[in-house]
Amino acid sequence: MVITFSAWRDSTYDGYIGLAEILGHLGTHGVDLEWSCEIDELAPEPHDPALESLTHRDRISTTELLRLVTPNKQIIDGRFDGMPPETRDPTVSILAIDSSEWEIESADPDLVHRLLSAYPDGKIASS
Repeated sequence: MVITFSAWRDSTYDGYIGLAEILGHLGTHGVDLEWSCEIDELAPEPHDPALESLTHRDRISTTELLRLVTPNKQIIDGRFDGMPPETRDPTVSILAIDSSEWEIESADPDLVHRLLSAYPDGKIASS
């Protein structure tokens, strides 16, 4: 299932819903995942070597990813695939689209319900 929702609660910078917040809403579903990351553009600091290097790494833990994507980091375009350590198949994929929308895909109905509770403007589409 795919859920999409606005990346903004309102038009202020403080209204941005960041990746760190979304990762927090994954709860126990995201704790043990490893992430494959592809970041195309960041704001407000477009030259963040630590985040930019994620694209060239194999995988990163949820804890390490949370350390890097602080609330002031805005992902303009990027993809984050979370998978259990022993697999190469993502259980959750998070896509930042043009800094205006988040798209999250997961086959886990509990996770989708959890995200819809956190983001009531979310819409479900088939994958």
